Amino acid sequence: MISRLLVIIAVSSAVVACSSPTGAGTSPPVKAAASSGSTPQPSRTTPATPAQTPAAVERRTATEDLAPFLAEVRQVDARLRRAATLINGGIGDHVVRVDRATVESVRAADPDAAARVVPPGLAPELLRRTLTVYNDLVARRAAMGHFQYAGSYARPGTAGPMLECLANGAAPASRFATDLASLEHYADTQLAASSAYEDPRVSAELAVRLQQIKGRNRCADECGSALFTGLAPVTWTVRPTTHKAGIGELEGVTFTVVPNTHGWVVRFNAC
Repeated sequence: MISRLLVIIAVSSAVVACSSPTGAGTSPPVKAAASSGSTPQPSRTTPATPAQTPAAVERRTATEDLAPFLAEVRQVDARLRRAATLINGGIGDHVVRVDRATVESVRAADPDAAARVVPPGLAPELLRRTLTVYNDLVARRAAMGHFQYAGSYARPGTAGPMLECLANGAAPASRFATDLASLEHYADTQLAASSAYEDPRVSAELAVRLQQIKGRNRCADECGSALFTGLAPVTWTVRPTTHKAGIGELEGVTFTVVPNTHGWVVRFNAC
């Protein structure tokens, strides 16, 4: 399955504002008192204004790097919940009905938009939590795969596989809120990236991991049952460049990653 992923690299910067101290000033001396005998008043000196400290640098966190992803994730979640509501409304005791509105709602809930804004170069633990949330979305969407075609399906009968796959979406749907909250809390404790990652292997590896999640949930009879357990190492046989394809292996499966104008096209030899 070919998926095109547009990699967006978040660039972070910090600006420090600094103000110079104000110089000290004095008032002119008081003139001598008249011959009436009054006591002259001592001259007064205006105290120097204390030097101002540089403005504090605002602490930027990884939440800022993930902001586009987090925003898109919430939109995909809302679309998935709407699609689930329409699907459930068509499930009867004897027939499962899928109307055009349901079909369009399921197709609109594709998580690819969230995948395209995952920033490359995330620290391992932050990436793991990010991909866990992405897997929740992909699994829920894959469980709805049979509901992309309008029609009436008898139960028992053709509706059987549809409902079996649909049931796989319950677990990731129940995990989603907790996984998202965990990601946001952790990201808020981590500093934002200080620079962009220009090594093409970084963005290519991210594309490979995202495609693996999608492929596993949509492959054969998986239909949303695949779990994301962690970051297995990616081994490169041929390192990719911006102009040359790369070949590697992830969890025993060989893949090819090809650069194009939109990012990377990833092909696995198996699901």
